[in-house]
Amino acid sequence: MQITSHTSLNHDNRKKGATINWIIIHYTALPDTKTSLEWLCSTEKAVSAHYLICRTGAIFQLVPDTKRAWHAGVSRWKGEDNLNHTSLGIELDNDGFEPYAQEQIESLMLLLNNLCIRHSIPKTHILGHNDIAPDRKIDPGPHFPWHILYDHGFALARLA
Repeated sequence: MQITSHTSLNHDNRKKGATINWIIIHYTALPDTKTSLEWLCSTEKAVSAHYLICRTGAIFQLVPDTKRAWHAGVSRWKGEDNLNHTSLGIELDNDGFEPYAQEQIESLMLLLNNLCIRHSIPKTHILGHNDIAPDRKIDPGPHFPWHILYDHGFALARLA
């Protein structure tokens, strides 16, 4: 698994003592990788993620895991607020209306496995943006293949 560095300045320090416990999956809702990289690295937009996975399966790291990327926004899960402090964000280059490419999902599973091992994150701690901000977000959307992740040991439930 090759990861290319592409730095976003849209990050800051995690809260002191914060432990990475979650991985949040998003879609970019943008037309292509170039536009996604520009958006996630624009200081005017003030959003980011730790990783971006392209439709081809290529992986970009935008923010170091040790830093707090600005991907979750107002969020809550299991009594915990502001999941930016305790999560890693993965953006998938997808407009929200198309199926996810097989290469992209294969790269996602490799990255998830790597991150879960490296940070001792339980495989059941993989969430969608819609899980932590259900009143304002729908990503990774209805085309996201949760069932494939579940069949490989990730996520909380097998969704079709």
